[in-house]
Amino acid sequence: MADIVFKPYLIEHVHSAVVTARQTKEGGSVARTDRHLSPYREDYWQVGGAHQALIAAAKKNRAIDFARRRYRRFKYNPQSPLHKRIFGTVSGSQSWNLGALHGAKVEWMAQSNCVWDFPIVESVSRPSAAAASRDQKACQEIILNFLKDLEVSVEQSFGVLIETAAVAAAWTERLASLEPVYEGARQKTNAQFQYLVAAMGNSFIRAVSLGGIDAGATVTGVFHGHHVGYKNLADYCYIEFGACNEFIGPTTKGANSLRDVANHFEFTRGKIESFKSLETCTYHDLWIRHQGTLKASQSRNVMILGFPADDIRYSYGAGLFNPIRLDLEIRLCRTLRASGYKVLYKPHPSSINLSRALIQDEVDE
Repeated sequence: MADIVFKPYLIEHVHSAVVTARQTKEGGSVARTDRHLSPYREDYWQVGGAHQALIAAAKKNRAIDFARRRYRRFKYNPQSPLHKRIFGTVSGSQSWNLGALHGAKVEWMAQSNCVWDFPIVESVSRPSAAAASRDQKACQEIILNFLKDLEVSVEQSFGVLIETAAVAAAWTERLASLEPVYEGARQKTNAQFQYLVAAMGNSFIRAVSLGGIDAGATVTGVFHGHHVGYKNLADYCYIEFGACNEFIGPTTKGANSLRDVANHFEFTRGKIESFKSLETCTYHDLWIRHQGTLKASQSRNVMILGFPADDIRYSYGAGLFNPIRLDLEIRLCRTLRASGYKVLYKPHPSSINLSRALIQDEVDE
């Protein structure tokens, strides 16, 4: 439940094995680059140590993180009186705010009477040798059984044997790195704590949230804004609802729609108890704000907003940058330019260099 980010690595691994086997059978070979473009991944030692590397980096930046945490506590609690905000920079708080600060989340914060704290999730760590040994043994058993079933399934479907030892070791190492974070949150919080959480795909945030739930805290997930096309995706329930016990939708209908998704897939793995709503008017407000400022005119410029070339970050739905989407964007650029339009391409911030390499010859800017 904590490390949902690992799923795309499994997909890459199976894809790589099948493609490599078929190419070898046909007398061909698979080209591998220094960039390690997925799905041809051979760096499972880096995958396994990714969480530990982030924890080590957080320890080095402890002074900066301390200052950033105090700054956020002062700036992002405008709903609180000034003296409480000043006092809150040096005192503890039972209201934790995790993840990105976007419109819906900030609006909910403004309606609350809380003085929010902004802990650095990689630093919420309290190692427990007994708990680590117990949890690691349980995880290893689950992982090995799952990979054994996956191995059989791939062989039956594609006639290919996949290597599972490196995958199991990397997955176990990643979860072992998250265990102290989960344990730290479980020990530091109690039933009086409340969390307000976004970015539910972040493994550290999930570990802290799960620890808080097990300690009796109220963990509230917040609508992030990218919900188009999720109606029929079972894993969306695990991503958004699996590490919270209540969830805030953008509107009443939005909250009801999210509840319908959970009910449709009979989602019971998590501990979600209620769906609340926040009557946002984001798009209506934008429309009103720009009335009279946007003038109708003929334009021959078209901007294409690129999707992230990163299936680790967006492993589901409309956000997945795959060969089909790349082909679509290239065809769209060529069609527009052939029709006399000037094409401007805005890459996703997470993949600027990769997008430039793939698409710069197909656009004007």
